[in-house]
Amino acid sequence: MEDKKALFGELRNEAERLLSGPGEVAERLQAVCDLLCLRVPHYDWVGFYLVGSEEGILELCPFHGKPTDHVRIPFGRGVCGRAAAARKTIIVQDVGGESNYLSCSPDVRAEIVIPLFRGGRIAGELDIDSHRVSPFTAEDREMLEAISRAAEKIL
Repeated sequence: MEDKKALFGELRNEAERLLSGPGEVAERLQAVCDLLCLRVPHYDWVGFYLVGSEEGILELCPFHGKPTDHVRIPFGRGVCGRAAAARKTIIVQDVGGESNYLSCSPDVRAEIVIPLFRGGRIAGELDIDSHRVSPFTAEDREMLEAISRAAEKIL
């Protein structure tokens, strides 16, 4: 457990450094996706969805993992849309039990989605998929919510 805590502390610090560093916003978000996907064994897909030109629609932005057909997601649809509509982190430890699930890959077994805010409104979210059932712990949530707060500052 201590190893995971140390790793997550290191990843949080590195992600915050990347987000506050130089470069375009998309480049910094991509660097965070790459960092998390490559360093956390149970993170098989990491991406940011942002609210674009159309209110109430999340648009896929930087991600690390296999491509997905879900490049535009309406608020309320799937786990991502539900997190945006509810304005809170949603953790689904087994997507097989979800009636409102948008399958990005048949390999996905669990998902965590953390909303991003700007000026009190939903600006986007950080989405993590795992090929394992029940992989996400309180430590995952804490780290990802801290990284999301850092990402909000550059949106």
